[in-house]
Amino acid sequence: MNATNGRNVSSNDLLNPFYSFLSSSGFVPLLVILITVRTLIASVGIVLNLLLVFVTISNRNLHGSTNVLIAIDSLSLAIYQFGFFPMFFIVLTGQNLIRLDQCFWPMLLPVFAKNVSSALMVAIGLDRLKFVIFPRISSHLQKYFAVLWLILSALFGISIIFISYRIMRRIPQNLVMCAASEVTQQEAAFVSFYSTLILNCVSPAVYCVLAICLYVRRPKNNNTQSLSLSQLSLFRSIFVLMLLQLLGWTSNSLSLLFFQNLFAITSLSDLTKWAINCAFSYILIIATATNGPILYFCSFEYKNAIQKQFRGFCRSIGNITRSKNSRVVVIKIEQRKVGPMNGPKNTVRSDQS
Repeated sequence: MNATNGRNVSSNDLLNPFYSFLSSSGFVPLLVILITVRTLIASVGIVLNLLLVFVTISNRNLHGSTNVLIAIDSLSLAIYQFGFFPMFFIVLTGQNLIRLDQCFWPMLLPVFAKNVSSALMVAIGLDRLKFVIFPRISSHLQKYFAVLWLILSALFGISIIFISYRIMRRIPQNLVMCAASEVTQQEAAFVSFYSTLILNCVSPAVYCVLAICLYVRRPKNNNTQSLSLSQLSLFRSIFVLMLLQLLGWTSNSLSLLFFQNLFAITSLSDLTKWAINCAFSYILIIATATNGPILYFCSFEYKNAIQKQFRGFCRSIGNITRSKNSRVVVIKIEQRKVGPMNGPKNTVRSDQS
């Protein structure tokens, strides 16, 4: 549920003066604070996305083709969010900038995952549309469709990486902060930006067609009611995810264009300009962390699966805690004979450990 932000298409002119400032500034507290906040948000997103992947694997009711694609999308987003850590460690050292060829390889998987996620949102809508139009299609055949969508999404990600690699070979000494968007330079940024723009225009069209098909095929008797509720619940979830994708992408791109015009008529410092732009980028990062929460609140299937998983986890923690805190009481009964007048007498001794 991620969108390429296309920052390098139009922001090099905006950020180059800032890069000149960073190259000689050393440790910048405001820079560290802003990037730390962004990294913390990404860390929460990693946990939430990986949790959704784990719940999907653990619950058999979530092994449909659409569910699998959503889980792969969440895994892609988690990998993308790991890409915020290199920049975090770089600014902590006070170095701030590194060469593009040094940044390219650590960011290879995050950039690939980012573009795969961009394509997967369209694939998820198409997969659900296929299920609505052909409801009797076998589950075995559905898996082949899921593999097809995944291959197409992966090819899109590989193509962006390939173009970025060729450009990196031409300009290996370019200085970057090592963000995912900075790996796609020049032509790669152009292709990535406009490809994602097309994908984000296609997504609403696909989901609108899906909504129309669901309305036409709405249940007319009680026998199909439960199945339809399940379909509508999942559709509502992925529709909200699609809207958040658009929100993250458009807020990031439009804010960049807006601030570019605003900064041209103001006398703000380069650091202040970057700080404002960085703060608005939080919207996109938050959007990449919402798959799990959105599915929990919008889909009763995911809600039940997550609650079941947490109940099992809490029960296991409770059993471990009780076993550590429990005390074993051993009661030993000894029988000994005394004088004939008193008869036999039982002595009870209790040992606690």
